[in-house]
Amino acid sequence: NGSKIIINRQEPLHQVWLATKQGGYHFDLKGDEWICDRSGETFWDLLEQAATQQAGETVSFR
Repeated sequence: NGSKIIINRQEPLHQVWLATKQGGYHFDLKGDEWICDRSGETFWDLLEQAATQQAGETVSFR
């Protein structure tokens, strides 16, 4: 459908940002996982959910 997912490092904030059709997410490194500062979900879980929804088929990165 031509939609995009954008991943961006925010080095001054020590965060990773994810922009999807559903909204924007900010992640902080906690231990060895990037965790969303609002929902508590992992980066990979939210990325898979967004990619699956935007692609219209199951997408897995792990």
